[in-house]
Amino acid sequence: MQRHKRRLGIVGFGKLGQYLYKEFHTNQSLSEHFEICFIWNRTPIKNQESYNFNILENLEDFARFRPDLIIEVAHPNISKTWAKKFLQSSDYFIGSPTAFCDPLFEKDILGFLPSCKNKVYIGKGALSGLSELQEYAKLGMIQKLQITMEKAPESINYQGPLPFSLQSMADIKKDSVSLFRGSVRQLGNFAPNNVNTMVIASLASGLGLDKTQGELIASPRLQYHNVSWCLEGPKLGNSQTFKLEMKKHNPSELGAVTGSLTYASFMQSVKKAQGQQQGVLNFC
Repeated sequence: MQRHKRRLGIVGFGKLGQYLYKEFHTNQSLSEHFEICFIWNRTPIKNQESYNFNILENLEDFARFRPDLIIEVAHPNISKTWAKKFLQSSDYFIGSPTAFCDPLFEKDILGFLPSCKNKVYIGKGALSGLSELQEYAKLGMIQKLQITMEKAPESINYQGPLPFSLQSMADIKKDSVSLFRGSVRQLGNFAPNNVNTMVIASLASGLGLDKTQGELIASPRLQYHNVSWCLEGPKLGNSQTFKLEMKKHNPSELGAVTGSLTYASFMQSVKKAQGQQQGVLNFC
């Protein structure tokens, strides 16, 4: 008996969307289990005739293609507008979790999930140590969480207040500069394309976006996306505070928003996005 392939709809066809298409289309081991039923992009897709997929021009028509899983890799606003509509017909993979920085969306979607028959997934992206965060969250051992991300100015789209432009950092001989330090919720609104990793950690830790502290640093000529986090727990038997630290240096092309290793990590998360629990956020 032929096994049903998991039908995927991809919303967004930038670098990450194109990477997913290429992997699912050319990798035989994947194509045996998955098929792309549509792709939608905010702007017309160039060289459409060279791709083997259905181009969805009007996102309202998504259900006509009977997707099992819709993968968002476009913009946080997609989830704000479409998440609940998608979930009426299929599972949904949120690729831009900074959408949760909008408190109205966060409250709305979390309130909707318990009555939803389909499932929501969030990939770990560039976050290392996801399982540890979840483990200590279940044990109630996370009291503080600080996350720092460091990138080259060309890789940062920062919309918060600054006394200078990021493009001018080299000209004015600036070294590393902290652009923001405060709640992840506020930082996510200032840099929605850059701090998805922070949002994932905030949600997975159970502390939430208001209590988790984030810092975004711009460092000229940096060829990595550096991510580090430190959690603090309660004092243990010897009255010393429990701490856990994690650091990651993710190679990156100059100007790239997404680090090189994150593509493969995202792909693995999409492959795992089936089954799991209804009514909650599933991290994979």
